[in-house]
Amino acid sequence: MPLKKTKPQWMWNGKVIDHIDKTPKGSLSFIYKITLEDGRYYIGRKTMVKPNYTSGVKKGTPKGYYPWQNYNGSSKELLALIKAGATYKKEILQFCFSKAETTYAETVNILCSGALTDPLCFNYWIKATIYSKHLQPNT
Repeated sequence: MPLKKTKPQWMWNGKVIDHIDKTPKGSLSFIYKITLEDGRYYIGRKTMVKPNYTSGVKKGTPKGYYPWQNYNGSSKELLALIKAGATYKKEILQFCFSKAETTYAETVNILCSGALTDPLCFNYWIKATIYSKHLQPNT
């Protein structure tokens, strides 16, 4: 009987992150990098926590969690290669604590790494609207 290929787990600072309890307290999302064995890669973001209820008895409480553990990105090209059996690793670059921080961090990671002009990268475009008032000031 052939061995079943195990799926890579999310790694952060050398640790496996496979449950919400292993993430920093209050984090809503993370910025990630998925890298194929041949060096091609994709940088993206994944939201873990669903938004809060906005009305009714449960107003202000979270609706729950998105299924992020088995997420493999949104690049169709990358997903096709993974489905075809490509070997890859999943790395969390940073955790984020607000929607604005998530958009900002993803944009910074893609632009400052040179991903848009790197022929090894699956990121082909980026669009972001970020208001400085929604971000924490530099300390």
